[in-house]
Amino acid sequence: MRKFLFSAVLSLAASIAFSQNMSENGIIYITHPYIDVVNKSVQAYRDKYIATNTKLFADTAKFWVSGTAKQVPHCRCS
Repeated sequence: MRKFLFSAVLSLAASIAFSQNMSENGIIYITHPYIDVVNKSVQAYRDKYIATNTKLFADTAKFWVSGTAKQVPHCRCS
């Protein structure tokens, strides 16, 4: 009797788990202009090229460092 109940519960759980409808929740881009901008920004940050990195952001961009209460204004470093 236990084996029968265990099998029934297991098959019910499996049918519930695999009977969900598939739905699309977004589009995955392999190439996109914004991906290139983010990659350039990360590379400039790694190489410590502040001037190159600041050219990729808008003039009104503000940066915030976790743990500080104040936002750092965008600086134009040449």
